[in-house]
Amino acid sequence: MTGAGSNAGSGPKALDPGGADNPVTEAPPPPDPAGHQPRALKSSTKEPTIGFRPRPGTRARLKKRAGGRALSHVLEAAVDAYLGRKVTEVDHELRAALTAELAPIGRHLSGIRAQATGVGRNLNQMARFVNGYKRLPLAYREDLDTIRAGLDAILAELTAIREALDALAGKPRP
Repeated sequence: MTGAGSNAGSGPKALDPGGADNPVTEAPPPPDPAGHQPRALKSSTKEPTIGFRPRPGTRARLKKRAGGRALSHVLEAAVDAYLGRKVTEVDHELRAALTAELAPIGRHLSGIRAQATGVGRNLNQMARFVNGYKRLPLAYREDLDTIRAGLDAILAELTAIREALDALAGKPRP
């Protein structure tokens, strides 16, 4: 037999899909002459969505604060700010309104931080003494009562801040 079909089966075909008797395998990529490893491919999958059900009235307050912007953009910026990421799109009117409302609370928190730092410093000094001498002096009783009063004052201030933030968010306290 002569003709086009006479060499059937005598060599590999250009587009052979393979089969049980002729599996198709890919050759490994050629080695890099400089000895570098090939880059790993980045995943092109997106992050899964996060959904939540806001408390009653929250959506209306967010829409009011957002103005004409989409709520998803406002929430994304809020999450970025919470995570410490730099927020690129800033609504200056919204920021000014929030600054005016939150500045007194921030100043109050700064005072509480200084007070808590002082209490912690006193406790560390007392702990060093007790660990060094393995004794608890009777005079420390008064100091511990003073520290307890300081911690109670800090707790009262934090409670007041929580109430102020709840009032700002429109959430009634029980």
